[in-house]
Amino acid sequence: MARRIKALLFLLLFLLLLGSGCPRGDEKSGEKSSSGTPLPPELEQMENVLLEIMQQADLLPLVEQSQSSGEKSREQKPTFDQTTLGEVLNREMQSGEKTESKLPADGEQVWNSIKMNIVALHGQWDKLEPKLREQNIPRETVAAYEEELDSLTLAGTSRNEAVLLEAANRQTLYLSRFRMPFSGGQPPLLGELRYYVRSIVLNSAGGDFAGAQEELGLIREQLPALTKELAVEETAGLEISLENLQRALDKEDLNLVKIKAAELMDNLVQSAKQSG
Repeated sequence: MARRIKALLFLLLFLLLLGSGCPRGDEKSGEKSSSGTPLPPELEQMENVLLEIMQQADLLPLVEQSQSSGEKSREQKPTFDQTTLGEVLNREMQSGEKTESKLPADGEQVWNSIKMNIVALHGQWDKLEPKLREQNIPRETVAAYEEELDSLTLAGTSRNEAVLLEAANRQTLYLSRFRMPFSGGQPPLLGELRYYVRSIVLNSAGGDFAGAQEELGLIREQLPALTKELAVEETAGLEISLENLQRALDKEDLNLVKIKAAELMDNLVQSAKQSG
């Protein structure tokens, strides 16, 4: 319960802060602004780095287990039940395509790669921050994001993969909202719904199925606005994915939640591709 309240307060504070720097009028939350300023490349670069960090952190328990047991399972592709976000991230990063990814050789290799990605993230942020200030993003919002970046960095240096997953996912929500003053790229609302899909799996993995249900409700509420913005004519696949994920959450079956969340993620990504 405390975790869910903290998450809701975080979202409320973020909306209030960012709202003070966003255009007024008829523009709804999550929709693109009419600004002609091109989307800074750093935004997409940072999102890709964060997805990679989550993918790496998600593999760590399996890598360390393989090391301690002396197994040679690293020659095999991890299955959905062996990771937390693995299947969701595969659909999100590869648009549903199958890859031949294998387990890294050892945990030290993974942590070193994570640290290098965190350093890259700081460098990209240093380039992005001035561009956000030019769009009148409030200093409080920028400072709040920097706190999140510090939390991610600490999780990396202290080697806490669970905190690292949560922190990296929260940053994707900030970055999706930072897209709002710019033109081009994916709709901010798409990034927001992708964040919720990942969060549903993370909450379920932590036993917070009630929190996951609330986030599914947020996706259900905002999905019509996204399909309208993307001009998606056929929404049956998305609606079925929502229903299937709802049933999985009702059963409180984590592995089923992973599968159905991955299907929803795939439908979201494919809808965006078809509209583009």
